[in-house]
Amino acid sequence: MDADARQFQTSLEATISQFLKTGDDMHRELSEFPEPVSDVARNYLLEEMDLSTVAAELYEPSLDRLRGKIEGDDLLQQLGLGVLLRQDGRIKRAFWESTLGGTSVMQLTAFTLDYTTPQFKESP
Repeated sequence: MDADARQFQTSLEATISQFLKTGDDMHRELSEFPEPVSDVARNYLLEEMDLSTVAAELYEPSLDRLRGKIEGDDLLQQLGLGVLLRQDGRIKRAFWESTLGGTSVMQLTAFTLDYTTPQFKESP
């Protein structure tokens, strides 16, 4: 396992040193840099989503259109998206992505709003 660890460190050094070892960090060991993936993932998962963020996730360019869809759809209201209509309205990303019932709130929302990818039809 030590040989594998050395091979990984050598490959890692060759791959990312040019990006990290600059300026005052030129002579710093890679092991001294903070591990970035956990921080990025944590921030992403803990993020609260407003109407604008939900629109971006759905590739919806019009906030007004999305707002109108949420206002006029009972299922979206029951799913808890009505809170996004308030000026300070936010939902947790964990809620948006949860698949407790087998389908996430994001998937149900996309399906309800007909934002899903159309199926290809076979040609005759």
